[in-house]
Amino acid sequence: MLNDNRFSRKEDGALMLVSVLPLISLSNSFALGLSAEEIFSSGVRMMRKIINIAFVVTIGVFQFGFDASSAPIKFAAFGDYGENSNASVRVASLVKSQNPDFIVTTGDNNYPCGARETIDDNVGSHYSTYIYPYSGKYEKPVGEENRFFPCIGNHDLDSEDGEPYLDYFQFLKRARYYDFVKGSVHFFMLSSDQREPDGIEPDSKQLLWLKEGLHQSSSPWKIVVFHHPPYSSEIMVPPVEKQNFYTKNRERRIFVPLAEWGASAVLSGHIHVYERFDVGGIPYIISGLGGGQYRYEFIDKSPESEFRFSEEHGALFVEADEKSLQFKFMTVSKKVVDNLEVRK
Repeated sequence: MLNDNRFSRKEDGALMLVSVLPLISLSNSFALGLSAEEIFSSGVRMMRKIINIAFVVTIGVFQFGFDASSAPIKFAAFGDYGENSNASVRVASLVKSQNPDFIVTTGDNNYPCGARETIDDNVGSHYSTYIYPYSGKYEKPVGEENRFFPCIGNHDLDSEDGEPYLDYFQFLKRARYYDFVKGSVHFFMLSSDQREPDGIEPDSKQLLWLKEGLHQSSSPWKIVVFHHPPYSSEIMVPPVEKQNFYTKNRERRIFVPLAEWGASAVLSGHIHVYERFDVGGIPYIISGLGGGQYRYEFIDKSPESEFRFSEEHGALFVEADEKSLQFKFMTVSKKVVDNLEVRK
């Protein structure tokens, strides 16, 4: 399932483990002089482990033996952060203070134009310890697990057609869209820019991959992440006056019935605000206050909008288990301005 544009993460060597482990178990059992009944019981236990490993590998979890159905997780989600500014530093400090298991970005990782010479200062200076493999100049990660999952944004594509982004995040293996599983959540990270070779239309290669993936996923929760929000209110972009504004839903690129397709939530960025919508009974959330230079101002409210905020930079924090998704937006002054719980 791997090509130049997308992948589902799988661990090498899984088939070898599945085939070798029973032999190791039985050899050890005979060596210890166990009875046939004891050997049978040991074999059953081993087969359960093998089934768990095979299940994990099939759906793309990053670690062998990780129980994708029961482990609670906490992650941070934000976008439009990619500069080495005071605001980005404050958001990074906030994120680290909350000790998330991993980070998901909603795009625009490298301002102003996705250049190769700026990406490590714009990303690595804040989050190098979450990225693996990491070959930049900042602090190295502890261990060999990647804990940083970016979504590609329009600014990331403005230099060399996104090559600096694809080279920097080595674990992506040059994929512009991909999926992975953590705990009870299956994430689908899309490429929503009109320059995406595999398309953004409902019948495009990318969205057919998404539709099939949502249908096939056995995870309790499915979260779809892409940069350009399908829904947004009317917004002014400072410092220019009202001649420079976003009309409602102006940045819509990917527009399909994601709730009907099986999504549990949709996360986006691009617009430098926090805004939460109810669309088809699931939350659509813009988390675009990750540290970009300007925070946008609201003019008029979209009818789907349930909560809006742009007074301060911050990040979305999500906790998930098999029964619930809990969303919390926290500002850099550690004020929680929005809470939402979704339950099965």
